[in-house]
Amino acid sequence: MFILAKTSIDPLHIVTQKLWTYMPWLVALGVLSLLGTYLKRRYLPKIKGQLGEWAVNRALLKDLDSRQYRVLHDLLLPDGKGGQTQIDHVVVSPYGLFVIETKNWDCWIFGDEKGSQWTLSYRGRGKTRTMNPLHQNAGHVKAVCALLGVKREHCQNLVFINPVSQLKTDPIPGVFQRGLTRHIKSFQEVVFDPAWVQSGVAQLLVASKSDDKESVAAHLVKVKAKQRAGYV
Repeated sequence: MFILAKTSIDPLHIVTQKLWTYMPWLVALGVLSLLGTYLKRRYLPKIKGQLGEWAVNRALLKDLDSRQYRVLHDLLLPDGKGGQTQIDHVVVSPYGLFVIETKNWDCWIFGDEKGSQWTLSYRGRGKTRTMNPLHQNAGHVKAVCALLGVKREHCQNLVFINPVSQLKTDPIPGVFQRGLTRHIKSFQEVVFDPAWVQSGVAQLLVASKSDDKESVAAHLVKVKAKQRAGYV
């Protein structure tokens, strides 16, 4: 008579087998998680910035009479130093030029009109220092004035910041979270005739290299170098 020996079952062996069964899925999830983190860090700030610029551009086109105001978006113009400078928006009108820098931030903001840098606090996610956007946009204003040959007094330096952010200091002249178009329309003294407005728009469009891939790539390289150096 034969007696079958009982085989002992090793729980560790069973668990190991199951782990190996699921290993490809675990590896895939890990890779996807790392890829998601990489893409978020690299592209999310750019996407948010583009969405902010789009929203401001839409508001300008909607609220400003197109018979008096010409709205130009995303210009890459000569900076007067042999390079290029990227400008979010330029409004050209008989009442002057309005150069607008958009910041789609979601944070607390500590800064003032004169300080070279501002502090951005991301509510539990750390702080960072950034160039005062009024100072940044002053370079854009200078480039536009030089290109069109207009007086600085006829070119307004304006910054629009996403209303979800909070300015933790007193109101800053030239910085808006609401009422940007109302401020633009408050200028009612005619300083340019309609023919000049059309000419100015044409000059800006011809000078802009925002559709030239090589110029855009070269500009981005310089911007990243400045970011690494802590200038922006």
